[in-house]
Amino acid sequence: MENPKTTTTGEKTTQSQIFISWLATFILVLIVLSDTSFQYFQISNDNLNASFNFTVQSQNPNSRIAIYYDSIHFKVIYQDQALRVGVMGPLFQPKDEKTRFYLNTTTNNRPIGLPRWASNDLKVQQKKYGKIKVDLEIYGLKLVFGNLLIEP
Repeated sequence: MENPKTTTTGEKTTQSQIFISWLATFILVLIVLSDTSFQYFQISNDNLNASFNFTVQSQNPNSRIAIYYDSIHFKVIYQDQALRVGVMGPLFQPKDEKTRFYLNTTTNNRPIGLPRWASNDLKVQQKKYGKIKVDLEIYGLKLVFGNLLIEP
């Protein structure tokens, strides 16, 4: 009589890794920046005082998985120089739904020191175009399934 096949610890670990990898790649979230603005934009003595406001739309196309954002951390960057950072509280996004949320930074009268080159570039962009080009980095997606926490 043959023994039934048993699963070793190594096989279980590999199976878990494959499942988590599949889950992380299967869960696709599309994030679109739909509107931006800044207020109180002032540069003096290489110090920036400004508030940035972003309207972001997150689309969860998954029909089986809802997403819970524990917190959303974001950073406003100008050529590798962090201008502002911010945190938004928890957000739940149901399955197969678009959610709009707002990321805002406030000045609190705390100017940020900039390198001279960045200060000069920002002044030129604002005067010449009335706009500035910044990057927005968003972090903080955590997926929770029972006791399993996944951070893609």
